Amino acid sequence: MAKVNWSARQPLPAVPACRLTAVLREARRATGRDRETGRIEPGKAALSGNWLGAVGYLLLVDQVGSACRAPGPPVVRALRQFAPRLGEPEREALYALRCSLVHDFGLVTVGGPGRTHHFMPAATAGSGPVVRLPPEPWDGRAEHCRRLNATWVDLRALGDLAEEVVRRFAGRHGQAPVPRGRRSRPARRPAPGTRAASGDRKPVGGGT
Repeated sequence: MAKVNWSARQPLPAVPACRLTAVLREARRATGRDRETGRIEPGKAALSGNWLGAVGYLLLVDQVGSACRAPGPPVVRALRQFAPRLGEPEREALYALRCSLVHDFGLVTVGGPGRTHHFMPAATAGSGPVVRLPPEPWDGRAEHCRRLNATWVDLRALGDLAEEVVRRFAGRHGQAPVPRGRRSRPARRPAPGTRAASGDRKPVGGGT
């Protein structure tokens, strides 16, 4: 998606929604959500907490952030604009998770301040916070990985958060990038020797 240099003080210009739509569709499919509404479908709650779906939803937030003019990585920008209830450390942690999953499909990242984490999935299934930071941050050394210094992520809550971000973004844009039903089929060409459905009614073979 091209940058559109939008900030909270400016009206949001038109943004092509094709990428958002594609990522949203696949993230919902991976997490057992209804294609139209984003709600968990009956009998598919177990799918709502998988890492592949988390990749899709983090990419969705990343795409939204690429359309916002503000300091920081796109994920942080999007969360700052459209999920203000999250604190800055939680936003940075989700950005670190995005990098770890997208680049290595891993759960360990060693970066700068606020971006060094080893992640574990929370078992709260949407009833807890999206991110729960450890009392003491992990120092980045593999031999010191402990449950006590893990950063816990509720994957279902992460999906809910991303759905909220894209709804708010689309609300400012004026059109929700929601996947719809089947594409309309292209019009069929008339068979040789038959008349066209409209317009020129002459036989295909010519004549006057």
